[in-house]
Amino acid sequence: MLPPDVAQDIANKTVDRGLLEEGFLSPMSTVLINHLVPNNAEWFALCDRLNRLAQKIVNNAIIDGKRDDPKPISVRLMLKSNQSLQGAVLLSQRGMTAEAETLARTCLEITFWLGYLAKKPEEAAALFMAEEHKSSSERAKMLAKLMEPEAAAHFVKIAAEADAAYAKGPNKIRIKELAERANLADQYVYYRTLCAVSAHPSISSLDRFIKVNEDGLLSFNVGPDEDGIPFALMNTVNAHLWGLGFFAIVNDMDDTEEHLNGIRAERDRLLMAMV
Repeated sequence: MLPPDVAQDIANKTVDRGLLEEGFLSPMSTVLINHLVPNNAEWFALCDRLNRLAQKIVNNAIIDGKRDDPKPISVRLMLKSNQSLQGAVLLSQRGMTAEAETLARTCLEITFWLGYLAKKPEEAAALFMAEEHKSSSERAKMLAKLMEPEAAAHFVKIAAEADAAYAKGPNKIRIKELAERANLADQYVYYRTLCAVSAHPSISSLDRFIKVNEDGLLSFNVGPDEDGIPFALMNTVNAHLWGLGFFAIVNDMDDTEEHLNGIRAERDRLLMAMV
């Protein structure tokens, strides 16, 4: 039997080789999970608790009305946010923090819509549907330009129908203005930060892939971002919690506040431990 330190060194090199050859698709990712999750057990436990609560809240929502009414829109938004939370957890288990925070940004964008729906349900729902139709029209027009006339006719028709349906509808909205309408202007700064450090191909997001060696030379940094896991999970929890609070308002679910406060208290405790 090998000495423990030698066995561990071989295991580490095997994981490193697997990551170099296959990245996070390597079977060695299971070794990462077994190491990273216990080391961040409290944050992962909080995410699991939040996920279970979020699933329960959405499942208890009463869906009535048309597909473009405020409540049905909010349910679909919350379902997407729930799955973004779940995806962020799965990525964080492997130390893929930039990718996890990209999903946290999705949760935050959904929160802006839910906040707007909570404040002005009918106005927000009308804008949400107008956004979809105008985006559909723009995509159809671009596709039509790429095709022969006969094939393009189909997309020209789609664009015309979308334009006609929302000819007098509200204009498209920028994320910053959406956040302001939801009274979440401060959280927009948070959104922009997630864009810069994780979602967008910027220097801020790409610097995590290099490291400076002791001799001053640069090398590529391939592997998990273990130090960033608590922050990635914190960002996801924050964004999702805000959205859940607004979802409860839109759907008249007053009994959820006590449960949300329990999650908030545990989050605050973990945040204090990080300081």
